[in-house]
Amino acid sequence: MVRSRKNTRCAAAVAELRGGTYCSPPDAPDERRAVDENRMIDIETKLAHQEDMLADLNTAVTNQQSQITLLEDLCETLVGRVRSLSDAAPESDPADERPPHY
Repeated sequence: MVRSRKNTRCAAAVAELRGGTYCSPPDAPDERRAVDENRMIDIETKLAHQEDMLADLNTAVTNQQSQITLLEDLCETLVGRVRSLSDAAPESDPADERPPHY
């Protein structure tokens, strides 16, 4: 089975989290300890996936914020250009303009 980079990171996180601590007391039956161990592994796996997803979402939000900042700067530049063009344009009286059919 080929593991993706994301699955490998999740498996490494689960292995790191599995410090041998389980919910069952040491005198619990083996079946209960095995069930608790499986539950703990499932929870740790879900946590690792959520942490990975959170990191991906954080990256996406950071990229989007960079794009928003760039677009805001561009809008400010364009507004400045339009204002400078309107200030530089000669003001004409609409009554002095020739109709379009001439």
